Amino acid sequence: MYNAYLLPPTIPVRNAQGQFYDGHKSFMIGGNNPVGSLSGDDDLEWTMFSLTDNLAATVKIIDGLSFKSSWSVQLLNYGEFYYRNQRYGDGRNVGGFASETQRDITNWQGSQTLTYDFSVGESSNFSVLAGYESNKTTQRSVIASAQNFPPNPNLRTLNNAAEGDPGFSSETAYAFESIFGRVLYNWNYKYYVSASIRRDGSSRFGIDVREGTFWSFGASWRIDQEPFMQDIGWIDALKLRTSYGLTGNAEIGNFAWLPLISFTESYDESPGGAPSSVGNSKLSWEENKSFNIGVDFTIFDRVNGIIEYYNRESDNLLLNVPISRTSGFRSATENLGSMKNSGVEFTVNADVVRGGDFTWNVGFNLAFNNNEITQLDEPFVAGTHDRFFRTEGREFNEYHVYEWAGVNPDDGRPLFYTDETRTETTSDIGEAERFFIGKSGTPDMIGGFNTQLGWRGFFADANFVTTWNNWLYDATAWVVQGDGRFTPRSQTHLVLDRWRQPGDITDVPQFRWGGNPGSNTQGSSRYIYDGTHIRLRNLTVGYNLPTELISRLDMTSARIYFRGTNIWTWTRDENLNYDPEAAINGYMESTIPNLKTFALGIDVGF
Repeated sequence: MYNAYLLPPTIPVRNAQGQFYDGHKSFMIGGNNPVGSLSGDDDLEWTMFSLTDNLAATVKIIDGLSFKSSWSVQLLNYGEFYYRNQRYGDGRNVGGFASETQRDITNWQGSQTLTYDFSVGESSNFSVLAGYESNKTTQRSVIASAQNFPPNPNLRTLNNAAEGDPGFSSETAYAFESIFGRVLYNWNYKYYVSASIRRDGSSRFGIDVREGTFWSFGASWRIDQEPFMQDIGWIDALKLRTSYGLTGNAEIGNFAWLPLISFTESYDESPGGAPSSVGNSKLSWEENKSFNIGVDFTIFDRVNGIIEYYNRESDNLLLNVPISRTSGFRSATENLGSMKNSGVEFTVNADVVRGGDFTWNVGFNLAFNNNEITQLDEPFVAGTHDRFFRTEGREFNEYHVYEWAGVNPDDGRPLFYTDETRTETTSDIGEAERFFIGKSGTPDMIGGFNTQLGWRGFFADANFVTTWNNWLYDATAWVVQGDGRFTPRSQTHLVLDRWRQPGDITDVPQFRWGGNPGSNTQGSSRYIYDGTHIRLRNLTVGYNLPTELISRLDMTSARIYFRGTNIWTWTRDENLNYDPEAAINGYMESTIPNLKTFALGIDVGF
């Protein structure tokens, strides 16, 4: 995808003899003719063996008291193979290249719980649980590669290559161990209270700080069960609920806390080792304090929904932080800083028309989130092209870049604001400063809408998704909108709007071989686009065959349908060339767009 995006449009894929052009003749990126690569490359992945086993047994000790033991084991062995041909692409300079990988993954998990359910009087009901849980995952990999293959396209296994690289193998593992307890209480199935506590240990943290204690409290009130609600006929169900608790996060590498030495070096042709990670013996759990309060309701026997507010404060964030190069490393994983996320979520579903030949149901969900870094002792730059500057009081994904100011109509050169006052401009980006531009990769709102219609066997189902006010950074635009810097590589349609003569008013600078001096626009707002969009994610239209007909055919059900996926998308920014859903955290780099698919099918049940 990346090679096709950058392919010079003036170079044909094939020559006059019908053969693919290679990199020596075509200004291809590193010799990558994407069509030629597809004709001679392989990417294969297959699962050779997979076994998942779940065993559980429950023993009733006395009335209300039971013991449960459950175990699960997963064994997975799979292989990967890829081959790059010797004429086009990555394998061109080494006579073809191939690599083969075998991985064995073993995961087991055991859980032992003791539960006691009992009542006190006629209205007080208790459930008490205590348990122990442990799990371990081990992965072993063997990788071999080779290069310089014969020209015969059928000879692709590694033993056919003239040069073999040294084989590589590795083994890694991680484990968790937990003890936990929980108490549930309800009075007359109207008022509910819960409390839980657990002690978790993880091998991913330092020996002295591996354990963390986490807890939660919750309560709910079924308001609809109160006597004063019995005369309010339009409210069918109404529940108020809230919770507050502390949870832990351990999603980091398996050995980030250890200062490691890698014995892959050669010292005077003898085995040697060199430091491979700086380590941090104090690395420990990221902690998240979460509060939420919500209302669940059903009204008029047709409309049901949820309204919820949440607030999550995260401390000791697990971040990959830049460190001094004098250490010999670029970054290290640390517990650093605090962050807050809060917001409101709405979910509503309604039967607009129900009964008879015609039915119609609609629903929507909306989520609004606010993010803020609340504490950070050491601000740092992060992100490809240094897009972010993480510091207190700012949003985590707020862009900190050079601000694009347009094009000088007199000479066609790009302009940048010199600083955040936006009072002066320059054509030399080296004279400008990065600053917060008030745009973020995190949406202000995420939502969805769905509707279902039915009439005499015919049905239609549509699902829409949307994000609002999220900004996407195009990491490849500095090449394909490089104003001639990478000529003759591909340019987008925006080059047609380029500055051509004094007095032209445009946002696209002059096209100049080698690019405009001082205008390296990596990390500037020129390539930040509005990701606001609405997409018809799924549309299904079909017909259920009449019951009288399918019963004659000894079938229980039968329907014919048409389904489309990602068939329509609206974007607020007309210059956005990417699929807005394909970006992760606002970052786009030749990302393969979501597929647009159409299907016609028949479902039959017997």
